[in-house]
Amino acid sequence: SENIVALADPDFQNAARTFEKYPKATRYKDFRQMLDKEMANIDAVIVATPDHMHGMAAMWAMQRGKHVYCEKPLTRTVWEARQL
Repeated sequence: SENIVALADPDFQNAARTFEKYPKATRYKDFRQMLDKEMANIDAVIVATPDHMHGMAAMWAMQRGKHVYCEKPLTRTVWEARQL
């Protein structure tokens, strides 16, 4: 029942099945551009990137005041966790 407004994946070929599932969602290759351009349309973000990017993607979303759900592990280091 959620309204998926945007999806980001640097490999559109790999994400094709997900893009087909949500045809109305705007597609981005860079999550940073997605967050900047869709700021008014996004209430929450799901971070499902490779592990080394979880902390950075979550930080970008949180700095913009968005709620974040992140897959485990949240961060790679204690420093990253403290930054969040």
